[in-house]
Amino acid sequence: MHKNIKKVALRVMLIALNIVSWKSAHGQGSGVQFQLDDPLGGNSSFEGIIQKVSNFLMTLLVPVATIMALWGGFQMLTAGGDEAKFKKGRQTLTYAAIGAIVVLVSGGLVDVITSFLS
Repeated sequence: MHKNIKKVALRVMLIALNIVSWKSAHGQGSGVQFQLDDPLGGNSSFEGIIQKVSNFLMTLLVPVATIMALWGGFQMLTAGGDEAKFKKGRQTLTYAAIGAIVVLVSGGLVDVITSFLS
C-alpha cells in the first residue's frame, strides 16, 4: 500500500514539474514563481495576531468540545458497571468542560487586553 502511495506522489510531482518547466520554456513564465498570501490578512500588529489566534481557538472549540463530551458520555454509558471505565468517562467530560472554559476565558481576556492596549 505504501509503495502505491509513493508511486502516485512521485507521478504527481513529476507532472507538476513538467507543467512548470513547459510554461517557462514557452515564455509563459520566467522560472518558478511562488506567491504566498498573508495568513493574517494584512493585520500584523500584536493585537491583530492575538485576535486571529483567539478566533481560531474559538472556532476549534465547538467541534472539539462536542466530540470530547460525546466520547466521555459514550465511555460512561458503555462502562457496564466497571467503576474504572465510568471514572475515565467522567474525567473526559470534566477535561472537556475545563478546556472549553479555558478557551472562553482566554477569548474574553484577549478582548480585554486588546481594548486596554488600543
